[in-house]
Amino acid sequence: MLLLRGQMDEWEIAWGRGSAANFGRVKDNPFASDYRIERYKDDDNKWRYFVSNSREYCAHYDGVQYDNMSELNEAALAWIRRNW
Repeated sequence: MLLLRGQMDEWEIAWGRGSAANFGRVKDNPFASDYRIERYKDDDNKWRYFVSNSREYCAHYDGVQYDNMSELNEAALAWIRRNW
């Protein structure tokens, strides 16, 4: 399967629901489906995330605080694009 640049730009995170609402995976992409994203709010009520895969529980944690989910999603997907 050939992955075109435009397809990479369209990646999305599919977040869980209910008790799994803070757990996500890259949606509809067999190349990046091994990555799992966990998000949480810190004591400052800012969003943070870390990325895991089948080889490492915490493959990436950047320690950055994000004001909204859009910024968090963009940062997580950018890291996955660089490292898949």
